[in-house]
Amino acid sequence: MRLIWLELVLETERCKSISVAAEHLNISQSAASRMIVNAENELSTKLFDRTSKMNGLSMTVEGKNLLPYIEETVEAYSKLQKKARNKDSAMIRLGMSEDTWGASARSRILSGFYLKYPDAIVKIELFKNDTLINALIRDQVDMIIYSRGRMLDEDLDEPFSALPVNVRYLGNRPISIAYSDEFAPKGLADGQIKMLALKDQTFIIHMDIKKREERGLHRFLFLQACRDSGFEPKILTVENASDIKQAMTLTGQGIFMSSAPTGLREFPGINFARISDCPYEACYYTVTRKGNRSPYTDELHDFLKQFF
Repeated sequence: MRLIWLELVLETERCKSISVAAEHLNISQSAASRMIVNAENELSTKLFDRTSKMNGLSMTVEGKNLLPYIEETVEAYSKLQKKARNKDSAMIRLGMSEDTWGASARSRILSGFYLKYPDAIVKIELFKNDTLINALIRDQVDMIIYSRGRMLDEDLDEPFSALPVNVRYLGNRPISIAYSDEFAPKGLADGQIKMLALKDQTFIIHMDIKKREERGLHRFLFLQACRDSGFEPKILTVENASDIKQAMTLTGQGIFMSSAPTGLREFPGINFARISDCPYEACYYTVTRKGNRSPYTDELHDFLKQFF
């Protein structure tokens, strides 16, 4: 996501016109139109309704729901740029999985941590979940948020004992299903649902997760949990993580499993319900290299822990 895209979204909403907003930001109208589309694709949300009037548009309900997060992100980056020019400011690079964390979660981390620690700068870098550890070892980031599935009858452990890293536990999250406003699966009761009630549902699965599952490599254990409950899950595969939310919000198709912390998984048009008898959960950690002397690692860990 480029900052200019978000700045253009805010200016377009203020002016109610792409062409006027483009002029104010000194970019061409055609470039501005592409940037709006890029922002919508990145957020998997239609931000504006185009009318038959020349250049006329209005922000969608989903766009208005995202507007406070967009404003926070632009403001946080503006303050970050100012702090980056201040030699006394401190930066910590945080690695996150692009398969798990959306734009709204990243915005809450950036803005919330800055408000609490204005002398600190958090720079978020996105990686595939499987490459997070390598990014940390190669010094591309100072800290990562790492998650893994664990069966409920297993001891809580971590898979980093042979690596030169320090691991700190953030918390556990029960497995939930996510579904769109237009698609509510049967069997929901008080925000919960049982595994067998999901038997006839179609699950939207990231292609990479499906490939790993076919090779016997389980990032999460959800597909096996379905089979252990007595049914073969119906799978609809999509190419990347953003397509999951897009498939749900635009077509209302299917559901997908979610283990993101409650405080960081907000998305317009998406609802969540806990699977009350799912036999596993997700464990989250922060991981840093041994000998890492980056400031604010303790503070960032404690800040993230509040979401669990």
